[in-house]
Amino acid sequence: MTKEEKYRAFAAAVVAGKSNKEAAILAGYKAETSSQAGSRLAKDPEIIRLIAEMKGEPLSGSLKAEPSPATPQNPPPQTSETPTPTAPDEYVVMMKQVIGTVEIEKPVIFRGKIVEFEGKQYNQLDPKDRLELSMLGIIRLSKEQQDSAKALLPFVHGKVGDQGKKETELERARNAGQSSRFKALDAPQPIQMSLLN
Repeated sequence: MTKEEKYRAFAAAVVAGKSNKEAAILAGYKAETSSQAGSRLAKDPEIIRLIAEMKGEPLSGSLKAEPSPATPQNPPPQTSETPTPTAPDEYVVMMKQVIGTVEIEKPVIFRGKIVEFEGKQYNQLDPKDRLELSMLGIIRLSKEQQDSAKALLPFVHGKVGDQGKKETELERARNAGQSSRFKALDAPQPIQMSLLN
């Protein structure tokens, strides 16, 4: 059974009213790991889209993962129920955050490779920003993507205080010469001689 077939089988079982665990078992996942697989599959944007298609519902904008660029999603406007893009390459997704018992929806704006969330802009090509977006729950990265972003971090963003051996020694020598008893003496003050009138 291919991945797409498993996804379709899982989505069909969820639409039929099965729990995530039962749907994962029906889709061909092992019974021992079906609970974890069902939880993971229920969050997958592709499966969310399949479930919405099977139910005949429009996609809601409450995804926590990055939507595919082929299907931009916006929060439904007040007057109609169909999403409309705000710009040709821009779309908004409402992200739900639960704090205690309060559920808050915050807009996430996607503009090409730039993501704007809570007034801060993140570039999806920057490994540090990708990891931050993943930590915030806006996009989901595979294990390989996370590892490659971590490996790229030192090349894109240098380590704090990362200097070579020579620069470190020069800095230490400058600091030692400034505060020890062996520091260079100040230049002598010029002597003003007055001529006798």
